[in-house]
Amino acid sequence: MSRAFLLAVAAAATAIALVPTADSASSHKAAASPQPQIFVIGSNGAGETNITRNTSGNDSPSWSPDGTRIAFSSNRDGNWEIYVMEADGSGITRLTINRSADDAAPAWSPDGSRIAFHTNRDDNYEIYVMNPDGSGQTNLTKESGSEDASPSWAPDSSRLVFASEGDLYTMRADGSQQARLTSGKVEDQFPAWSPDGTKIALAASVGSKTFIEVVKADGTGRTRLTHGGLEVEPRWSKDGSRIAYADFKTGLGHIVVMNADGTGATPLTGFPKRADYDPSWSPDGTKILFAGYLDTAPPLVLVVGPPRQRVLKQKGVLILIACDELCRLKVSGLVTIAGHRRKLKLRTATMKISDPKLLTLRLAGTGLRKVRAALAHRKKVRAAIVIRGVDAAGNVRTKRYRATLRR
Repeated sequence: MSRAFLLAVAAAATAIALVPTADSASSHKAAASPQPQIFVIGSNGAGETNITRNTSGNDSPSWSPDGTRIAFSSNRDGNWEIYVMEADGSGITRLTINRSADDAAPAWSPDGSRIAFHTNRDDNYEIYVMNPDGSGQTNLTKESGSEDASPSWAPDSSRLVFASEGDLYTMRADGSQQARLTSGKVEDQFPAWSPDGTKIALAASVGSKTFIEVVKADGTGRTRLTHGGLEVEPRWSKDGSRIAYADFKTGLGHIVVMNADGTGATPLTGFPKRADYDPSWSPDGTKILFAGYLDTAPPLVLVVGPPRQRVLKQKGVLILIACDELCRLKVSGLVTIAGHRRKLKLRTATMKISDPKLLTLRLAGTGLRKVRAALAHRKKVRAAIVIRGVDAAGNVRTKRYRATLRR
């Protein structure tokens, strides 16, 4: 088997990689795991409380400017809709009704008069705005050829910034004067306007890495604040001194708070086996809302290889492996020669991966010489490989691969 064959399938394998989407930073496993709930925690990490507590999914919380209510997304009625509730989780009211569409990412305007959100009710995702009681729902972007998501208000409520096709755009609160803010090879997502209106925080993706960056309100002066490789959803504190974000570099999401210049990053959450995302500051800066779900689903592990391999030419067994999230993989294998009771060992490989990786498992000791002799005498030689993947939450997935070995 040639390396070209494996490289040809690598593109398909990358499709399962964990990449933040415009809807939220939660991974594909939210559907298989218990549904996300909304929590509130002190900005010092104390006093965490689940305020939704039901079997349905709830995420994308957004605090009202006066701190008395919370807008959020929920699938409690069959699909994702926008709801509001009191700050303690009581008094839930549904604002949108679109049984064939999903409404998500509500963002309360700083003056409290409107709620922006994104929805696919027009087949593609558009930015809508509505009154706090759900009336007056209006499509602002009206762009059928693009996917628009993650609206964030300017501090004076006169403008919005949003993500579209990997770039950021701004527009007036009525949808007019739409203008591209960023462009280039970097994919920008999750914009957040600073409280003083001078900057916009965002998540910038470069290849398989995503970082928190800040640009000026006109799109210039890009500055990177984080360097871990999978940080998303930046949110400013109301005084502009700190930024909360979701950090997925360990595989599970945790809420982290840092200073506005990127220093002093401090983990705020870290509940075992729970993925946390969607942070939102309270108006007084003392509390942070976030969504989280218990990750109980095993990772998706992929192994690709043909049923026959030229073991002598390759000096081992060549496979393509991948995991849909950051996984610890242990790959081991045995080679069986027809008529021989003792099996030959392949060298065990251990690694952390998320992106597809080509791996050659070598025969240990004198194994290759014995296989060469067996093949010369036309004996059947087979390899059996076991791939064990463990994700950040400790969930395990085992895959097996078998191949007939030839010269």
